[in-house]
Amino acid sequence: MFTLLFLASLALGIFIAFVGAFGTRDHNSPDKKKGWW
Repeated sequence: MFTLLFLASLALGIFIAFVGAFGTRDHNSPDKKKGWW
């Protein structure tokens, strides 16, 4: 149970970091088309 919870929180943290890094970068650069999203 602890392993499942740990993996879930780890995946969630990676997902949030991924969205935050690529989402804000694409929004701040108007010369890019859409980037990853």
